[in-house]
Amino acid sequence: MTIRDFLPADAPDISALIIKNLRDVNSKDYPHDTIERLVDRFTPENIIGESSWRHIIVAEDNRTVIGTASIGKKTIDNTADRFVLTVFVHPAFHGRDVGTLLMREIERIAAKWCTHMLVVPASITAKSFYLKLGYRFHDGREQVTEHGTYTMTKVISHEACT
Repeated sequence: MTIRDFLPADAPDISALIIKNLRDVNSKDYPHDTIERLVDRFTPENIIGESSWRHIIVAEDNRTVIGTASIGKKTIDNTADRFVLTVFVHPAFHGRDVGTLLMREIERIAAKWCTHMLVVPASITAKSFYLKLGYRFHDGREQVTEHGTYTMTKVISHEACT
């Protein structure tokens, strides 16, 4: 397995991977209409468009896209904090550390960019995954936002930036 930067040609595969996860996995925690709204959002065209403001990475196995994650290129509200968005792994590869490796690469990029804190709008489905990686509930409050996610954070070590 390799992790590399997104190419526009990856967009159809990433779209299909995200939609499969939404319908097969996240649908256990969210209403059908919420899932379908998200499905409509993750078209190949929108993914390419989002690459202008997100750094997108992909996990690949035998030249097949099996996972994706992204980090905002801009910081949040003039801080050194950044969002982690759209972390998905093909269901056939769940439990094989693909998500963990994607997040390690996102954290490496964040440190290189002198990011202080990563902020993840974690789905109900992914909450335990982020807890295992050391993310904590924002302000210590485990509550679901109006968007149906938990706000989770992790301070990133970036000694070279201080």
